Amino acid sequence: MGRPPTRMTAKVKALLAAYGGQAGLNLTEAARLAGYSKPAQQGHNIRRKWPEAFDKVEAEFQARLQVSDEELDQVISNLVRSPKHKDHYKAVELMCRMKGRLSEKVHVTLDRGNLNGQLDSMLAMLLQSRASATNITIETAEVALLPTITTIDESATN
Repeated sequence: MGRPPTRMTAKVKALLAAYGGQAGLNLTEAARLAGYSKPAQQGHNIRRKWPEAFDKVEAEFQARLQVSDEELDQVISNLVRSPKHKDHYKAVELMCRMKGRLSEKVHVTLDRGNLNGQLDSMLAMLLQSRASATNITIETAEVALLPTITTIDESATN
């Protein structure tokens, strides 16, 4: 390869500015915006000549994309407070998950001495919580380890 360039031209500076700005790290588009006649070839050739400059622009671009926890909380809070926004309910769910108020995980602590009884009660609690959101009734038999699930017929109750 040839000797490294000694000074950066205005056109190369324009290429770097477009690369980290309007072109969004698309080298060919940045070269086109900077006015190169063969943007695909010339952009990549210049990238090879000035790797440190391009690496710096890429790092700055990535840093601009970072969102702080506070910014994220603010955006989601704004969506939660906008009930007519199309993503309102998704934002509420996301906010609850972020704050640990909504979880699909079930935390269980068991005592080996009374394992069957604890498993039965935990299973019954889990099924009851799932059933409360649907039209399911849970009937448990004292002898059986697993509860019996029956579905409510809404037409019969009306």
